[in-house]
Amino acid sequence: MINYISRFDNAFKPFDSVFQCEISGDEEGPRQIEFNVAGIKKNNVSVAIEGNLLRVKGTSTQENRADYSKTVRLPPDVDTDSITATYEDGLLIVDIDKKSASKIIDIK
Repeated sequence: MINYISRFDNAFKPFDSVFQCEISGDEEGPRQIEFNVAGIKKNNVSVAIEGNLLRVKGTSTQENRADYSKTVRLPPDVDTDSITATYEDGLLIVDIDKKSASKIIDIK
C-alpha cells in the first residue's frame, strides 16, 4: 500500500499548505492523488499530463494573487487516457488507473 505525503511544495513558500498532496492506492489497483487547493477557485486550477508528469497549476483569488504549481512523477504503468479530476471544497482529487497488463480481444 502506497500512502505518503509529498512535501515538495513551492520553494518560496515552504510553510504554505496550498498544493500539498497525498498519494494513495496500491500497486495492483487504481491510485488517487489529493491536492490541497484551498483558496483557489475551480476555474483557476488546471491539470495537465506531460509525458509521465502530472502538472497542477493554480492562481489564488486572494489579494496577493499568488501562483502555485505542483508536479508529480507518474509511475510507468499509468493509463494516462483514463485520468480524471474532481474539485470539491478546496480539494482536487485526481484518479489514476493502471494500464491493463493484458487485453481481451473479441472474436468476430
